[in-house]
Amino acid sequence: MFERLFSRSSKSKGRQGERLAESYLTQKAGLTILNRNWRCRSGELDFVAQAKNGTVVFIEVKSRTSDQEGAWQAVNKTKQARLQRLAQTYLHFRGRSMETPCRFDAVAVDLSNGSVEHLENAFIAESDF
Repeated sequence: MFERLFSRSSKSKGRQGERLAESYLTQKAGLTILNRNWRCRSGELDFVAQAKNGTVVFIEVKSRTSDQEGAWQAVNKTKQARLQRLAQTYLHFRGRSMETPCRFDAVAVDLSNGSVEHLENAFIAESDF
């Protein structure tokens, strides 16, 4: 039962963080959201957006009530590899060329005060991307 309560609470915090992130990304970063919570067998992309220059932006959102540094650390090498695989799947599914200009951003949301930090080019895709 504890797991169910914790999971529900975590999902609620995640949704709240994603709402704050989306507002920031569209209003301050000037991105157009193409997809929210895009899912496939391999996992989920929090946001897929497009920059004004046409670059497709894959965005990972991390919400915390404290320890913003922990949010950045959560986008580790394993998570980066998974996001790259998901991005490749997304591009294929959408009929886009693998030559499409892309970048990977991360957003840290502090739920205790509603602050949002946006890190463009949070990591560089491997060369075989």
